[in-house]
Amino acid sequence: LSQYNDKELKLAQLSNSNERPFFLWHLFFQEVFEKGGFDIVIGNPPYVQLQKMGADTDTLQAVGFKTFARTGDLYCLFYEHGVNILKQRGVLSYITSNTWMRTRFGESIREYFVTDSNPIKLLNFEDTQIFPSATVEVNILVTKKEPWNEKLNAVAIKSDFKISTPIQPYIKKNKIELSELSKESWIILSSEDFKIKNKISFNGIELKKWDIEMNRGFLTGLNDAFFIDEEKRRELINEDSNSEILIKPLVRGREIHKYNYEFNNKYVIFTHNGTKLQPRINVERDFPAIYSHLLKWKDKNSQLVKPNNKGVVQTLIERADQGSHWSNLRNCAYIDSFESEKLIWLSISDKPAFSLDTKQAYVTAPAYIMTSNCNRFLMVTLNSKVMEWYLDKVSSSTGVGTNQWSKIFVEQLPIPQLSENEIIPFNIIADYLIYLNNPENKELFIRQSNKDIAILFEKISNMMVFELYFSSEMKEQKIDVLQIINFKDISSKNDEDKGSIILNAYNDLMGENDEIRNRIHVSESRCQFIKEINNFSNQ
Repeated sequence: LSQYNDKELKLAQLSNSNERPFFLWHLFFQEVFEKGGFDIVIGNPPYVQLQKMGADTDTLQAVGFKTFARTGDLYCLFYEHGVNILKQRGVLSYITSNTWMRTRFGESIREYFVTDSNPIKLLNFEDTQIFPSATVEVNILVTKKEPWNEKLNAVAIKSDFKISTPIQPYIKKNKIELSELSKESWIILSSEDFKIKNKISFNGIELKKWDIEMNRGFLTGLNDAFFIDEEKRRELINEDSNSEILIKPLVRGREIHKYNYEFNNKYVIFTHNGTKLQPRINVERDFPAIYSHLLKWKDKNSQLVKPNNKGVVQTLIERADQGSHWSNLRNCAYIDSFESEKLIWLSISDKPAFSLDTKQAYVTAPAYIMTSNCNRFLMVTLNSKVMEWYLDKVSSSTGVGTNQWSKIFVEQLPIPQLSENEIIPFNIIADYLIYLNNPENKELFIRQSNKDIAILFEKISNMMVFELYFSSEMKEQKIDVLQIINFKDISSKNDEDKGSIILNAYNDLMGENDEIRNRIHVSESRCQFIKEINNFSNQ
């Protein structure tokens, strides 16, 4: 009782001072909670990554929030808590960062909104900084504490909105109604874009449902030790010919371009802890030259094993920057994929940049690799204006004019699955574009670069992809091209013959009455879908 009185006295003293180490909101708003909660909760909660909050993150996780995700943001918990303290049919309105709408950590909060509340209005501010103090893209959500009625009025506020003018007319003109929401990404588009997206989605199958494999590039933890140049490669092989087994061609993200990548005679010493198909590498025993090279980088605190108090090996020591042994890279379960024919692409880019690798290059993070049985077809489709447009609608912007082409977004891209015969023209034009975008190939014209020639073939490839999604519209307007394309296959030809065949095809296309080129010229005027997508891509 004495301790209780001391605490009560301390509380009274705090109440009469300017010091506020805590706020007894449940006590101070007791009459509100006796009536079921607040009528309205409104605010601008803080944006703080939970994983940067130290011990407070563990404390918040222990509370049992449905929306907690360690990689998420504190504002998600504010949403849940705000709804919890509402009375039935009470209204919450927050302005927050809009990252919850499309990111993986936002899955729990997206699901929470439609299972534990009734979201009724969402204003997403895209590509416009309507609030001068905001350094991120934001949105305003209005939701009620009641079952969801499957009717969310949403609008994307874009740069065409004039600040200082009434916002209601803009909302009325551009709003769409979303009725099928879940933990998957929430995407708000204009009514026209909404039609286009639905058309593309209907005619494709999301890549995550395909029989393909996508993986992030590898990490070393210490590039200086494992990345070498041509001179060092020759030195290590001359010292021990066995070294060549572990030295792999290296490609970094900045070296990847659309239909081509640069190889700058850089290599990676790819030591590893083994996979299902490959045994663990013992560098010290089997690769003495490489071991001697890596020994320069050994950390004195890095040990292979940790003995227990009886001197018996107990466990391997894993370090954050190395594999189980100091001479090995970080663990990578998909090493064999690097040895396969694959697509490689940039994770952050203003344009799609997918390239085909047939030379067993090892690609660093944050770039990605993809293996499939139809790499050329997928390369053409993923590099298309259709997929560039679509990814912009489902991806997160970096805020500096680029989009995130990471796995979580690329796997959402809907692509039709074609028969072997239907894929053939895509494979052929893929080889044309690979040849023309390779700077090592000789120029086909004296006064015109191969890249200039590639522009026309890329326009054709885009028309081919358009037809996968808008076939009926294009056939109705007589701008379909797949039925009249008949380029020669160059896959088995030598480089000289490839160039000759491509040159002949180009000369035919440049003829005055070429039907393919004529259909490209009138495509935008005859198909609104093509016009909208091309306008976006040309911005």
